Amino acid sequence: KSRRAVSLFERLAVSHCMYCREAALSLNLYRSAQAHVLCRPIMASFTCMTPIDHILALVDNAFGGCARPEHFTNYKHCSECAEHDELLRSRDRETLSLDDVGSPGWDCITFCSSVGVAYYMPRLARLALDIDSGGQLWYAQQLMFQFWSAGPYNEHYEVFTPCQRHAIAAIAAHLIEQYPADVSHYADELFQIHGIWSA
Repeated sequence: KSRRAVSLFERLAVSHCMYCREAALSLNLYRSAQAHVLCRPIMASFTCMTPIDHILALVDNAFGGCARPEHFTNYKHCSECAEHDELLRSRDRETLSLDDVGSPGWDCITFCSSVGVAYYMPRLARLALDIDSGGQLWYAQQLMFQFWSAGPYNEHYEVFTPCQRHAIAAIAAHLIEQYPADVSHYADELFQIHGIWSA
């Protein structure tokens, strides 16, 4: 593994949020001795999980309890915002598909509020990462742009909890570690995401 990737994972192991301070991500194995009480259920079984299972467990733990908002966009702003809101309101975490979010030129998630993104994050992570269940790695770049845009002033960063920020940083680390060739054209952005979201 590259020294750069190793350094990334070593940094993640010590720089994530205070609530998960004891949950370390070490190259291909997540470990925890005394995880925060909210993380213990998933950390206990990490030694027998695959890398993608680790990531999805972190995402589910961080975002699974987020309530569904009544509206997802500033739907009164314009017809485009209203259309995206209508689509997102007609879907849920089980039914949202790549057909709904996969067009860079017509991406409803770009218009979605931080509360709405948090609600859909378990589904979005699967659409981008869970290849065995129909996910498409090409969507990961589009999804991660939502967390790279505006750098440290990203609107979602301001709203997400420390555990949720840690989960976003872990996704960036997972992409670099597991798919270096596939993400090489936007690896710098992933490192920037990790540097900001793991702080």
